[in-house]
Amino acid sequence: MSLLFLAFHTLQLYQMVGHSMDPTIPANSVFLTWPIFRTPAQGDIVVLRDPAFMDEPMVKRVIATGGQHVTVDIAANTVTIDGRILDEPYLLEPMADIGSPFMTALDVTVPEGFIYVMGDNRNHSSDSRDERLGPVSEDCILGKVLLSTLPSQKADAAP
Repeated sequence: MSLLFLAFHTLQLYQMVGHSMDPTIPANSVFLTWPIFRTPAQGDIVVLRDPAFMDEPMVKRVIATGGQHVTVDIAANTVTIDGRILDEPYLLEPMADIGSPFMTALDVTVPEGFIYVMGDNRNHSSDSRDERLGPVSEDCILGKVLLSTLPSQKADAAP
């Protein structure tokens, strides 16, 4: 009974705003997070908020953790972690140069206590590649995504 009480009072629901995690978490999907989450691992999908970058929570995939070296090669469509190309079957399309002057954090060693995050829809995601965000402190993590629903058809309908 106390475990059920703990789960009921700690699990949080969010709704995906935007398309930065398509196709993994489509826009308007509702998802469940577990906020009592200590150490992020590569591949985890997390909700985070970095008030210096954006007031609203963001949903992103953890690409690298503290001490790892990340290289993003947009032309080759690869993300390399510690010299090994990351296998990313969840991506729909190759990365494109979106022409942002802020997309310069492409060769980074992630500081301890930080994570490097990217959206699964790379061409429509503000993430750690943007020098204004860069690696994100683990203190900014609000929770780990546990479960996602399909988007509401009603939410997509025009008024």
